Amino acid sequence: MLHRLLYWIASKPGLFLFLRRAGRMNFYTEKRAISKYFKGLSPGAGVLQIACGSGYFSKCFREQEFYGIDTSPANIDFAKKHFRGHFKVHKSIDLDFGDQSMDAVLLIGVFHNVDAPTSAYLIKEIKRVVKPGGKLLILEDVFPVSRISLVNAVAQRYDPPAFIRTAAEYQALFDQGIKLNYEGIKGYHLFHQVI
Repeated sequence: MLHRLLYWIASKPGLFLFLRRAGRMNFYTEKRAISKYFKGLSPGAGVLQIACGSGYFSKCFREQEFYGIDTSPANIDFAKKHFRGHFKVHKSIDLDFGDQSMDAVLLIGVFHNVDAPTSAYLIKEIKRVVKPGGKLLILEDVFPVSRISLVNAVAQRYDPPAFIRTAAEYQALFDQGIKLNYEGIKGYHLFHQVI
């Protein structure tokens, strides 16, 4: 019964976003990292978020052209109704964007669901679409997430991490395709780089 309730909540992008915002203190950490590492993007710069969910983080890029892709049609429909940007359902690991077409790429909580070969291919695709001098920011949850936070427990139950990795394991995974800088911040492994 609880399992069905969790999936029902997760299938409602607005409700799920509301609960995630409450559990993540209005995404303070995430927004702060985005502001810090994407500082200096020019107006009109192209920003791609892979696995954009409900599109909430498009709000961080008001002057830029935001592109969000996600595998969930419900999330993309919600994003199109509530946020500014270009959103589309995308189920392939191949990115439907031209070579060197993006000024920045953002991923939040993607790689803990992706095996090593798929991760390596995704990094290769990201390198292909980012312009020289473009920016990459990856945020990955630190696990295990405390069960004290009901919202995080619900999120982890709905979206269980299949490939939990330490910071060193993520670094080794990413280093196969691109050298990323690491910074541990509250609740996340943060990797960034100017390509």
